[in-house]
Amino acid sequence: MLAVESLAATRIVARPAALEVASWPPGTIVLPIATDEALVIGDIPGDINDPHAIIEEEGGFVVLRLTRAELDDWMSRESEWTLPRSPTSFSQGMVAGLPVKIWVDGDLAMVVTRVSLRSELEMQL
Repeated sequence: MLAVESLAATRIVARPAALEVASWPPGTIVLPIATDEALVIGDIPGDINDPHAIIEEEGGFVVLRLTRAELDDWMSRESEWTLPRSPTSFSQGMVAGLPVKIWVDGDLAMVVTRVSLRSELEMQL
């Protein structure tokens, strides 16, 4: 059974150029939710080259971790759009009536949504 979990992340708001050139540690997942904003799962670099960057712990999201096949199956039933076929991608949109962020890396996938929508996401599984 798939489980929705709390997501420990860091929100970074900085100049787009600073986010683009940051040296992200291995294993860190960066979800670019806007040109000047990223949701970071894992370690953050110490070299965000923006003296006005805002870097805060973020507890307002939940995550569903699943395989690419499970994600494709769910999307085929609950979405009007399809994911890029590239091995690694990040997309945002509505699935099953919920605003989600979807990260894919090979066979691993994550669906991220606001914590306030946790029960709705669980009902959709």
